[in-house]
Amino acid sequence: MFYQMLLLVILAVEKLLLALVLPMIHIYLLIALVNDLSGEEILSHMTELLETCVNGLLKSSLGVLVGMQMIRNLIAPALDSLRQMALWRTAGMIPGIGNAVNAVTELVAGSAVLIRNCFGVTAMLVLLAAGMVPAVQLLVSGLSFRLLAAAAQPVSDKRIAGCLAAAGKGYAMLLRLLLTVEVLFLLTIAILAGTFS
Repeated sequence: MFYQMLLLVILAVEKLLLALVLPMIHIYLLIALVNDLSGEEILSHMTELLETCVNGLLKSSLGVLVGMQMIRNLIAPALDSLRQMALWRTAGMIPGIGNAVNAVTELVAGSAVLIRNCFGVTAMLVLLAAGMVPAVQLLVSGLSFRLLAAAAQPVSDKRIAGCLAAAGKGYAMLLRLLLTVEVLFLLTIAILAGTFS
């Protein structure tokens, strides 16, 4: 039941990020550009509010999922040890070969967990490598805009430098959103892999 509930929470967070946070980042960038181009700080508090909301929503969505995982990790070892103990005691009751069956059962169970974890780690590393390409692209673009803003500030109008810096912040917010979605994706894959083992 926990996995189904966690998948529903991940789906709800995904819809929230897609329907609310991504448009908020676009609106933030537009308002920041208008604010910087106007020459007066007429919308600076609005941009700060949007940036705070986006960061808060991203952190709280990950916080909810990590909290749910922590609760599960507190409960799961007790349930697993109870199941294994019941299996080993049942196998140990067989007259004559009970101890041998206990040893073989422990070896097989330990090997199965090790193999499953190795496949899971390999799959996660492949998914992380595939997801890092757009993250690196966003990081390079955001740093480029910040570098351009720093280079343009002494030689151009402050509005141009402000617009470039705002674009760099927009890319940073998109990068945070992408990394949050990648964590959600990895968590979904881990849950699905865990339910089929």
